[in-house]
Amino acid sequence: MNGMEELPSFKDMPDEIIELILGDKSLNCYDLTRISETCSKLHQISNNNDLWKRKYKQRWRSSQHLISEINYISWKEEFITKHKLVAKAFMLLCNMSLKHFHKDELSKEDFHEFTTLAESHVRAGEFLVTELLSLLHDNQPDEKLTLKFYAAQVVRHIQHLLLKPKILAYLNDVPQEEQNIEIGAALVALWCQPTERIAESDVVKQLDELSDEVRDILQRAHPEHAVLHQNIIQDGLKEDSQTMEWSWHILDAINTVLYLKHSFKGGNFHNYCPQDNFIDKALKTKKGTPIIMCIIYAALARRLGVVLEPVNPPYHFMLRFKQHPFKPPDQMYVYINAFDGGKRLEFSDVAQEIEVDPDLITEDTMVCVTPCYVIELEVRNVVHIGHELGKSGDYTLLRTALEWSVLMKGDNIEARMNLARINLHLGVNLEEAQQMLQYVAGTRSLSTALFDPVAHLLNAVTEKASVLNERNKNHKIKVIKRKKSKTVEFAVGLVMIHKRLNYDCVISGWDYKCEASHEWKLQNPMTGLSQPFYIVLVEDGSRRYVAEEDLEVHPDPHIISHREVGKYFSTFDGYRYIMNSEKVAEYPDDEDFSKILVHRHFGITLSMTCNGFDDLFFFLNL
Repeated sequence: MNGMEELPSFKDMPDEIIELILGDKSLNCYDLTRISETCSKLHQISNNNDLWKRKYKQRWRSSQHLISEINYISWKEEFITKHKLVAKAFMLLCNMSLKHFHKDELSKEDFHEFTTLAESHVRAGEFLVTELLSLLHDNQPDEKLTLKFYAAQVVRHIQHLLLKPKILAYLNDVPQEEQNIEIGAALVALWCQPTERIAESDVVKQLDELSDEVRDILQRAHPEHAVLHQNIIQDGLKEDSQTMEWSWHILDAINTVLYLKHSFKGGNFHNYCPQDNFIDKALKTKKGTPIIMCIIYAALARRLGVVLEPVNPPYHFMLRFKQHPFKPPDQMYVYINAFDGGKRLEFSDVAQEIEVDPDLITEDTMVCVTPCYVIELEVRNVVHIGHELGKSGDYTLLRTALEWSVLMKGDNIEARMNLARINLHLGVNLEEAQQMLQYVAGTRSLSTALFDPVAHLLNAVTEKASVLNERNKNHKIKVIKRKKSKTVEFAVGLVMIHKRLNYDCVISGWDYKCEASHEWKLQNPMTGLSQPFYIVLVEDGSRRYVAEEDLEVHPDPHIISHREVGKYFSTFDGYRYIMNSEKVAEYPDDEDFSKILVHRHFGITLSMTCNGFDDLFFFLNL
């Protein structure tokens, strides 16, 4: 080199420096593999276990808690195993729309490939859930909508597979005296909100932090308090005059922390807000139902040695504290209304407090109930809310809550029959519905009045299964093209507003004229049935059939919160929803026409769009 000394190359650097460079997060697993093929030195460094440990933690940040480092781990092998698992899962996910677009709802058998993946090795199911939750909570609510639509259903399926053994163990195996109600409430929250990031440990941690705040209050007000100087066992403080006073100090401090410091309060007693029934949401919003507020209150008291028993007076829920152990039952307890600021009541005050007939408040109606019964009441509340939401066409919560109810002890005839009805209506899990009904038919506790309804349901399930099997064999996408002789003013994907009812919605389909059933026309009498009609997804979760004359393009298009948006659309571009491939096949002319309409209404020229599955490579970090 003309007498000049040759400069050192990359491989001449010290091994530690090379390893540091290769460990940079800008280099992915494929880069590392290619570098390892260049020479023996780089091959050795590139296969260093600590280097692959770093790569594993860079790639699987959200799943690190699922792996134990107690024993030796080959991090490269662990990385490859997880990489193949996620690649397979997302490939299956990308094909879900193609395979199941024609179905209104999915059955458990539609997820059998994901079930196999989830059971392929230890903690595979938890790992898949964590990765799919990362997709669902990516802070990009306008992108990858079809992937997210099916990912949410896959997560629900796997979460329930993982939770079912835990729930059955809690309900059947844990002795009553060892059942912490907050753990049961956390399991209900997980079961009913499978796409939320919830962990039992997080609920326990938040309750522990609140109990520490109670201790701080006690430390300042009563530094000599026994709870500050001894370990309190589960059975609580002893029942004597000194400890009774200490117990009141604790309850006073709980009231201070919950209601004065954090402003906890009862939710709207008669509303249909699902969040108020879940302990994770109540701890976050500081608002809950009587049952949830009592669970939180009692959990804090137990951590500080005070035993509060749950009681279920008519139309309400409270706690009781044994203030006078040796007096008659109607004088023994003080009742605590955790739903209303921790208010304390005598037995004689309860009826007036909850506004019921005094004759309903007796020793029999004010008895202590078990943790399992408390959880059963909580789930009943969720079932009730699910019924209300079902009126708008969304049966997800109702179906989920009924699936929990079936797991409870006993025959659960009502829950089994209602779940069978829901599955029949949705056309899902019909084999399971048949098994449930056969179980009900064989129970000794079945009243004669239910014989005919059960038999009728069994026949209906059998017929529905036959119809769906035939439909799935012969399904074809109905192609609807625009005709020059007929004018349809709007296009699929446009965000609209109803002129009279003022609700926001997105168009998911249309007909040249009203194609509704005779029953629908009787329930919705109107003229102008020969004009175009649109299927719209409304923000309140409902799906409606609307005449063209009642719609207009929304002046300020925005994301429409409806669970089915992702079934038909892949992206929201700020002006309209972009159809996925299956919806484009159904309405092939609407993609271009929607661009024309966006330009006409907003003066915006939209570029070409892609309906492919490039998202897969994004998630694999290729």
